Amino acid sequence: MLRCRVRARAAATQGCANELLQLYAVHLLDSGQPALLPPYACHLRAGARADVFALHLRLLNAAAAPDACLAAFEEASAWFGAWGAAGRGDVAPNEMALLVEQARAQLPPLLRLRPQPAEPPAHHYRMRC
Repeated sequence: MLRCRVRARAAATQGCANELLQLYAVHLLDSGQPALLPPYACHLRAGARADVFALHLRLLNAAAAPDACLAAFEEASAWFGAWGAAGRGDVAPNEMALLVEQARAQLPPLLRLRPQPAEPPAHHYRMRC
């Protein structure tokens, strides 16, 4: 009985921590500090991470900023790739490409993904805004 209550409290605490972290991630976007987003996003649960990056990609797409879009993709890919390769959390090594694919259905046709030529691993994608 005590174990169940401890687990329930731990789950509730983790849920609150995830919500707070998601709020901070959105604050980073809102305050014009998107470069700080990837290290925090690695700690988010998958659904929250997808929501935050969908918002980030929508903002970049609305600004029609191709250089910022590509930089955001490459920076997040490096962070997610390192976390995924290390087996930390639920982050896949190709996480950013997956997030872009998920967000892409909601975006206008300005956002595109195409496989990179043979140099990088097969899971690496390059985004063009």
